[in-house]
Amino acid sequence: MDIRQVDNSQYSNRRRSRDYDMMPIVWRATPWPGTDLQISWDSSYIHSSYNAPGVQSPVVDKLIAQIIRWQGNKQKLLPLGRALDRGADLELLHAADVVYGAGQDGVLG
Repeated sequence: MDIRQVDNSQYSNRRRSRDYDMMPIVWRATPWPGTDLQISWDSSYIHSSYNAPGVQSPVVDKLIAQIIRWQGNKQKLLPLGRALDRGADLELLHAADVVYGAGQDGVLG
C-alpha cells in the first residue's frame, strides 16, 4: 500500500470525490443524537463532502428523520440513536467490504 501525504486542497478534493481507499475522518461525539447527523449520514448529502463515507440508506434516512423529530425527548432519542449506530455500522461494513482491495493508494491528510 502507498501512503501519501497531501495538502489541504488535495485532501478536500479527494474527500469530496471519494478518490481514496482509506482516509482519516473524525466525528465528534455528542451525549445525544442531534440534527447534525443529517449532513454526515443522510442520503440527500451523498454528493457533498459532508457524507464522507457515502452512506445511502433509506433505513438510516428514516432514523435520522425520527431523531430530528424527537429532539428533546430522551426516551425516544436513546433507542433511535442506538438503532442508527447499528444501521450506520452495517452500512460502513458493507462499504468497506465492497471497496477493500480496490486500489493501492492511501491518503494521509
